[in-house]
Amino acid sequence: MHRTQVYLTDAEHRALTALARRTGRSFAATLRDAVDTYLARGAGRGGREAIEGSHGCWRGRDAPVTLRELRQEWETRESRTK
Repeated sequence: MHRTQVYLTDAEHRALTALARRTGRSFAATLRDAVDTYLARGAGRGGREAIEGSHGCWRGRDAPVTLRELRQEWETRESRTK
């Protein structure tokens, strides 16, 4: 394990402190859990994972769509995973 220093906003610090108290865990353990969850969601994924994740995205389409429509769909999908 490595010791590190991070800067948190007041809101981030309050939220993590409250979560740590509710769960009975230390602040550091709560922060590590938050980082683990962030990483498990695929943050910083490489290109291969992104390509594999797009598999089947054209299924069911009968006509070409505009780039704007694709971007809106991708942003909608991404907001659902957050």
